[in-house]
Amino acid sequence: MKKKLDLFLANLINPKPVDNFIVVAHRGASKQAPENTIAAFRKAIAIGANGIELDVIFTQDDVPVVAHHPNVSDRVHPTSRPAIISNMTCSEVKKLDMGQWFSEEFIGERVPTLKDALLFLKDKVKRIYIHDKIENDYSGSNKKRINIFSQTIKDLNMHHTAVVMVESGDLSLWQETAPDIQLLQCWVGREGQANRISLSAAFRDGIQHLGVDHGRKQLNLVGRGLSKIFLQNVGTFIGFWPNKHVVSRYTRYDAKFVVFTINDPLKMKLYIDAGFEAIGTDDPYLLISVLKSLGLTESVGG
Repeated sequence: MKKKLDLFLANLINPKPVDNFIVVAHRGASKQAPENTIAAFRKAIAIGANGIELDVIFTQDDVPVVAHHPNVSDRVHPTSRPAIISNMTCSEVKKLDMGQWFSEEFIGERVPTLKDALLFLKDKVKRIYIHDKIENDYSGSNKKRINIFSQTIKDLNMHHTAVVMVESGDLSLWQETAPDIQLLQCWVGREGQANRISLSAAFRDGIQHLGVDHGRKQLNLVGRGLSKIFLQNVGTFIGFWPNKHVVSRYTRYDAKFVVFTINDPLKMKLYIDAGFEAIGTDDPYLLISVLKSLGLTESVGG
């Protein structure tokens, strides 16, 4: 019965093509390779993703490297070795084996620097979402790290491809220090339901890229109520429609929406239908399959 209901809901959605739609591999193809590694980015591109999301943490000696959290002790071999990136130099971090925990195929996979990752991705994808993790400290003398971060992007002439996702609610430091870098506010929601900042506030502050973190806050009261009684997909379907109206207001002004992290076909269809330009997923193959089923693969920009 549930599968029939889900199929019925999915068939009610007939998204129109979004020009140059972006399939964003969240931390690379993180289901097929260790996340945030060159191997994961390579797999994602091979699958057909034309966008990549990656995370940046600074080492003790002020080098931006690609990792989701400063503490990667559960991802290195041997597992008993403490591995706190923010307490290690870049040369020490580069010695970590980030692949063996995933499978033997990836033994010896290393933590890439931001420069390593961008060099690999240059001219291979349409957009790179670079998540500036909230653990990064820019206070006092560490303010120079924003210059290091932004200069890495500019030196490779990738400021048209890269979008820095600022997790802090305060974008002013980035806007002041690196005004020529594209920024995205994490995370915005419908009016009055933002996790950090409202759509109107982000747009008023000159932010063109807007990132939504999918969750119950993105649904209306009816949708949340249905989700509570285990009718999650019905709740998602009914509760989502106000989002479509809100997004349409801002896309008129060339706002660009991306949502993270969607691994469900019904939700993918809803966000495509709402006019989102990009969807971040752990399973880019699934998203591409959904686009094919809708006849929208021609709208995927390279």
